[in-house]
Amino acid sequence: MIVLNGYLFLNLLIGWTCLTAENKGVPHPKWIKPFIYLSVPWAVSIHTVTAFLYAGLPGRGFWLTAVMAPRFLTSAFAAGPALLILLALLVRKVSKFDPGQEQIQTLAKIRGLRAAAELVPARVRALHGLLQQPPRPQTALRLPLPGPARPRRAGAVMWTSVVLAVGAIVLLVNPEPAATRRCSPGPAS
Repeated sequence: MIVLNGYLFLNLLIGWTCLTAENKGVPHPKWIKPFIYLSVPWAVSIHTVTAFLYAGLPGRGFWLTAVMAPRFLTSAFAAGPALLILLALLVRKVSKFDPGQEQIQTLAKIRGLRAAAELVPARVRALHGLLQQPPRPQTALRLPLPGPARPRRAGAVMWTSVVLAVGAIVLLVNPEPAATRRCSPGPAS
């Protein structure tokens, strides 16, 4: 509760102060800067505490791992730019303000790189789950692998998820080839 309420307080204080200063057309007050710097490690602590809470649930063997906190952090760092991209596109659609194509492309590249970083702890956890005993956490990891008595639909869904994740990373990190193909003029008639 301390971590969540503290982060809520920091966001309200920083957001309210900075938006008020921006609205009045004055520079941000100097006393807000330490709170901004404090909010960064506080955000990391939120995801670490959440990972510890999940890891403490005895009924979920797959979550009992030291890699859970880095996984939460990398997924949060990947989700933040994705949310900003969606908000920028929504603002562009419903208002006259254009956040800028270059800024959205930069966010897309950041999102793609962070999504690639997100795959590292996920794969480490998968390898650990396949090698550890007792075998209960292995059940979810073995579904996409071929073999008798394994549901094919679950494997297809999991492999589709992996292929789409890798495809999204490639498109987000290098969006230019797809954009140039779509926008290039066709052959002259």
